[in-house]
Amino acid sequence: MRFDGRDYNEIRDTEMKIGVISKADGSAYCRTGNTIAIAAVYLKPGREQSNLKVSYRMLPFAGEERKGLGLTRREIELSYIIAKALEPAIIFEEIPYLTIEASVEIIKADAGTRVAAINALSLALAHAGIPMKALVGAIAVGKVGEKIVLDLNKQEEDYDSEIIKKELPQYYEYYGEGKAVDIPMAMYKNKITLLQLDGSIDRKSLLEAIKLGKDGIKRMIDLQKIAIEDYYF
Repeated sequence: MRFDGRDYNEIRDTEMKIGVISKADGSAYCRTGNTIAIAAVYLKPGREQSNLKVSYRMLPFAGEERKGLGLTRREIELSYIIAKALEPAIIFEEIPYLTIEASVEIIKADAGTRVAAINALSLALAHAGIPMKALVGAIAVGKVGEKIVLDLNKQEEDYDSEIIKKELPQYYEYYGEGKAVDIPMAMYKNKITLLQLDGSIDRKSLLEAIKLGKDGIKRMIDLQKIAIEDYYF
């Protein structure tokens, strides 16, 4: 059994809402386990070709250790990655000369912040009325020790069998030897727009993880659809 009692293919308890920021053109909230992302979208007409600008930021109190006030290199990189994960689903030709300014704040971090951000921004874009081919869902899958699991939590991200078998041997029996390899994924209409590999993994395990990740993303998209229905209907 996993650290939090889930089966290998279970997602964490997840909650999504839209319309959480009244002054934004579109907004959404996504909580996955203890990770919380809030996204806001602002539409800015102009003369430039339509584009998406994303700012991802983790608040100083979000993690176990206090973060500085300035943007880190990681936050800048993730802002770019999140934009690239969402852009393929946006029908830019239907919104010429419109800049989409998207901000996503991580107010609580417990693994999977970039995928929570993508889920929140997908909903915020839909709430803002941005034409999209489909909603974009995201989730992290990975290999923890020798086990392929869906939606890693912080304990799993930090897994080290050398430490666990001494301190928590019951979990060593489940996960096995090794460390964790985290694989954040995003997808719309079965088209993968994000696939990152934080570590090394054999081909067979990678293909197994991708298949499991796709199943998890479909569940995240279903939750996005429920959030939209709850808001409008």
